[in-house]
Amino acid sequence: MLDEIEGELLKHIQIIGPFEVEEKKTSSHLTNGGPAFLGLKKARKWLDVTLVSTHELEHPLIKKSEQLSKNRWHTDMRITSREEINASLIALIKEAYDLAKSKIKA
Repeated sequence: MLDEIEGELLKHIQIIGPFEVEEKKTSSHLTNGGPAFLGLKKARKWLDVTLVSTHELEHPLIKKSEQLSKNRWHTDMRITSREEINASLIALIKEAYDLAKSKIKA
């Protein structure tokens, strides 16, 4: 079930643009040539997703938001089914993707 959720999420992110997956000890970071825009961590029955943004986000799946600096937020979301991957979630991921892309040094 978790692999299906992750696969569905990655399928939608591929539509946004190219990315690479950096495997860590307990999680994966998705990058697009700059800093990570999204973190993934599998739990027993859900997929935890961490998004990077410049402001506090609002979404029903949000479990925690943390302001790291004036213009940097980490937002933790919990996805328990493929049905929760919808247009509003993908829009937030695209925002994080675009933010990371803007941080790439030429």
